[in-house]
Amino acid sequence: MNDNNPERRIPEDLVPLYNIVGEEKYKFIIKEMGGGLYYIPTKDELDIKERDRGIFEDYIIKGMKINSVAKKWGLSASMISKIVGKERDKRKKK
Repeated sequence: MNDNNPERRIPEDLVPLYNIVGEEKYKFIIKEMGGGLYYIPTKDELDIKERDRGIFEDYIIKGMKINSVAKKWGLSASMISKIVGKERDKRKKK
């Protein structure tokens, strides 16, 4: 039986991906990345990573005072220190 309904040919957990990217890109993704295990972070996780990079840049690269950085990002000075430390450690590992 030739089933032209792609949602019946695609594993259930991949149907949302297919619906977002379409058939052509879906096939490309399967060809290039098939068989691997991939984690897709949530938007919140990406937002936090972007925020932390911004904090690091403001404090270390731009040389802003810690209280100014804290005010800009709506966080405490101690939280800014923790974030800067984590970012510094990440960059050392690279």
